[in-house]
Amino acid sequence: MKKKKVKEYVKILERKRKNGTYLFLVYRLPNGIRKQEATGLALVDGNSPIDKESNRIVKKAVEKMKADRTAQILSGKYDVNFSINGKQKIRLCDYIEMKNNISQRANKTRRGYMNLRKHIQDYTPNININEVDKNWVVSFLSTLSNLKPASIKLYCTLLSATMRQAIKDKIIASNPVAELPPEEKPKAKQAKRDYLTPEELERLMSAFPRKTAQQREGLRMFLFSCYTGLRFSDVVNLQWENIKKDASNGKSYFVIEMQKTKEIVRGYLSSKALALIECNHNSNSNVFFGGAYLSNANKWLKVASTKVGIEKNVSFHTARHTFAVNLLHSGMDIYSVSRLLGHTDIKTTQIYLEMMPKKQIEASEMIDKIF
Repeated sequence: MKKKKVKEYVKILERKRKNGTYLFLVYRLPNGIRKQEATGLALVDGNSPIDKESNRIVKKAVEKMKADRTAQILSGKYDVNFSINGKQKIRLCDYIEMKNNISQRANKTRRGYMNLRKHIQDYTPNININEVDKNWVVSFLSTLSNLKPASIKLYCTLLSATMRQAIKDKIIASNPVAELPPEEKPKAKQAKRDYLTPEELERLMSAFPRKTAQQREGLRMFLFSCYTGLRFSDVVNLQWENIKKDASNGKSYFVIEMQKTKEIVRGYLSSKALALIECNHNSNSNVFFGGAYLSNANKWLKVASTKVGIEKNVSFHTARHTFAVNLLHSGMDIYSVSRLLGHTDIKTTQIYLEMMPKKQIEASEMIDKIF
């Protein structure tokens, strides 16, 4: 006998767009009505392992939605819900992984999201996005109590960003993380920020090891960061095409997109910063050859600072603090310093004022003169 073909009430439709192939569910209900629902998910174009894995997760999620819809129809619920609820049955872990694979995030951020996924996987691996509420968030964060406060705060921030993205994708209606009152949100202890005075920087330079090409490059990169305020990730990725000359005054400047914030930052180069790179201008696209990896640079800085008796926690990021604090000490306004650092919020720059007791004393003396 010929096997009877099972009627397919729900089909998956693919529609090609410029930025990917979007997936829809097409319904043919028993009462003859035809409807279509956007899943909010899309396949990416590409054959890399990351692209293939992302597409696998998306297809799995859409197949699950199709199966759920089919079950609704077969159980007699012909009035299929086309509201936000139609896309809620996506596992939170799958959604985090899918979005992480197709994003343009920095590697450090991507690792953060994958670590968040791992912690959720350990806690409630099969929870769907629509099942996440305030109580679940509080309970989940409590399972991270063995981690450092900064790590717990980071995972809370990444979870909130994930839920905001799910709102944009019309998978959920509200962000449960935002419902937490201030006292329940994780807080990280303010890390101690150190900076170098010009005199300390001179001493550090004199003691910095220079036996290898990597060490010499590490020092060059650190000093360039002190003179420009750029992070290690921006210095190591700086290319000659980012260095330009202002035709109106003949001065050189850089224009880059910051690796961390994606903010476009422009800054003129001081004579000291320019001297560091002009001597090495060649056909390579990168200004620095990048051989001085961050861990090595931090190790050498520690050796040098200990040797000359600088009792501060000196790392490559100290260069950025050195740039900011010394400019503020010299009288530059905080807004200009904030723009040079590429801060998206001036409150971040205001932290540097706490590192300047001299300025705080000047403020109290100024109040005495005014009043």
